[in-house]
Amino acid sequence: MIDLDEIRKEVAMKHDVLLDKNDPTLVSLSLNEAVLSRYVELLNEQNEQHLKATINAMQQGLAEAKVTASKIVNDGGRFVSDQANVAVTAAMEEGREEIRKDLRLAWTKIEAARKAAYVAAGISGICALITFSAMMA
Repeated sequence: MIDLDEIRKEVAMKHDVLLDKNDPTLVSLSLNEAVLSRYVELLNEQNEQHLKATINAMQQGLAEAKVTASKIVNDGGRFVSDQANVAVTAAMEEGREEIRKDLRLAWTKIEAARKAAYVAAGISGICALITFSAMMA
């Protein structure tokens, strides 16, 4: 609240003018103070409402950011998983081809060994027959 007596003293000292307690200037000053006080109250109320709205908007933005971040993390995880799956599948297919190649080579060697065993068995049988014939003679 404005101290009107202080204002009257200041005006008297600076301007050598004495203002009456009911001077229209002081009435105008009181009226201005009342109007300004009311507007300050209104502005404070509006500021409070704006602050609440800002806080709500920030909280909503934060919630939306969390949802977006979660989606990004999940999508990124799926992408990495898919890429790992592709890489592992390709490595497994490459390994399968290598195993098939090794199996074909092993099968070829087994066939060669089997043929060699038949030849050896045939030669052994002939040798046994020659030995038996030599003993009988």
